[in-house]
Amino acid sequence: MRINHELYHALVAFQIHRLKRTYRDFVESPTFSALTRFFLEEVYSTENKAERDAGIKKVYDKFKEKVGADIAENVQKCIRLNDLTDRLDLLMVKKLEEMGIRSNFTQDEYEEAYYLTDAYDARVEQIDLIVSCLRYFHGLSRYRSIGFALTVLRPYALLRGARVLIDFLQAGYRSFRSAGATTEFEEAIQTRELERLDRVYSLGKRPPTIADLRRRAREMGIKGAERMTLRRMMKEMQRWA
Repeated sequence: MRINHELYHALVAFQIHRLKRTYRDFVESPTFSALTRFFLEEVYSTENKAERDAGIKKVYDKFKEKVGADIAENVQKCIRLNDLTDRLDLLMVKKLEEMGIRSNFTQDEYEEAYYLTDAYDARVEQIDLIVSCLRYFHGLSRYRSIGFALTVLRPYALLRGARVLIDFLQAGYRSFRSAGATTEFEEAIQTRELERLDRVYSLGKRPPTIADLRRRAREMGIKGAERMTLRRMMKEMQRWA
């Protein structure tokens, strides 16, 4: 599948910026800062992503029969989350292209593409998987033996050319350990992301509000839209379209 890499990277950067705004209180929290930044700057990042993802799948395939059903099942969930996120991002890139939108898209254009991808159920699954993986791996980080095992494995990983993977795993372990109970963070993700999802998908169920129309008029470059009557603003938008 052909990928518009410029648009893809712009999409990821846009979404990371959005997540930083949505979870600013956690980013700035001494308790959750390291964990939140790990998710935004390491997990959901394009840097070294292909190499890291391939490494995780390779390790999983090799050891899934030896680590126990519980760990295997939860690692599989994280792989599923990663693959699902990639698929949804590529759907967004394709939709933005179909709409003739370039990498400097606006919030409204982004949300319109988000709605038109028609992937509501997949978005709900994505949110559920994020919360599930967060909860499980935070629990694992409570075991100091995990950190010790990663330290012991590091020289072997470096010899096998797996620096990106071992760096990622150790950074994750440290960031999870730095947080106390993650219930507050989990609930925030579940609540905020579902509220946002339902708001965006309501675009297809309601007419635009006057505020929506004024915002669109400003984006079209119509000066003085905030002072116009609704009838005049609609005429101006039709003239400019």
